[in-house]
Amino acid sequence: MQRRKFLAIMGSLMAAGIFALGGSWWRATRWSPFTVQVERYQLGLSGLPSEFVNTRIAQISDLHLSDIVPAEYLQTCIDKVMAERPEAIFLTGDFLTAAPGHQRGQVFETYGASLQKLLRQLAAPLGVWACWGNHDISVGPGRMAQLLEDSGVRVLRDAWTRLRFPGGTQELAIGGLRDGLEFPNPKRAFEDLPEGEPILLLMHQPDLFEEWEGPENALIFAGHLHGGQVNLPGITSHFVPSEYGDKYLSGVFRKGSRTMLVNRGLGVIRHRIRFRSPPEISLVSLSLSEG
Repeated sequence: MQRRKFLAIMGSLMAAGIFALGGSWWRATRWSPFTVQVERYQLGLSGLPSEFVNTRIAQISDLHLSDIVPAEYLQTCIDKVMAERPEAIFLTGDFLTAAPGHQRGQVFETYGASLQKLLRQLAAPLGVWACWGNHDISVGPGRMAQLLEDSGVRVLRDAWTRLRFPGGTQELAIGGLRDGLEFPNPKRAFEDLPEGEPILLLMHQPDLFEEWEGPENALIFAGHLHGGQVNLPGITSHFVPSEYGDKYLSGVFRKGSRTMLVNRGLGVIRHRIRFRSPPEISLVSLSLSEG
């Protein structure tokens, strides 16, 4: 091959490579972080009361409202949730994020009103329920608790209660755990729940699933890991905030009668980038599973 022709071919290949790389970077930083996917699941619980069969639950997690996760984007996510008309809405933590150098008060002063406006739009017959995430503890648990309460969101921290449809006669247990920074205690939190009773359970960090000490007949909703945010096989596992690498990155996990759904979250932290891990709204339809 003549040198001139070889250089022309190589030049074309390099140009194509640069163009492809630029396109991938644009997609990862400008498109993927704001292109939320609605993921639909049918998940079962043994002993699920008949009135709750086919109940639709929407889960969102890790909103991380901040200078890199704008309220306008989160508004589109809220609109999508409400368009599905779920019977219950679960929020599994990390509502705000403190930018480097921000003080706790600055975070609430800057983003608190916008977050409250978003959350007040959420409504469902069985209620809007939440657990806290590690960022919520960092930016101020007292003010966060007040903000959520004023927004009509009920937070469960190592506690449980029961759901009942308006006019219904049956009940279904629901519980929530403290964040890992608060040393949650599943065994103590649910010690008065009758053995074998099905329960819906909210927790932020999925690592607790590995050596579980809570109810076994549980459907658990978690978040925290953002699906890796940048999901590179063999690499992401070394950087995600989990003791188990990428084992519980996202999706459905089962152990015996216990099931966990890990949501990829809506927002991002540190950098406005997602790769092979799009933001997620989870829509779960409950079913009766064999015990």
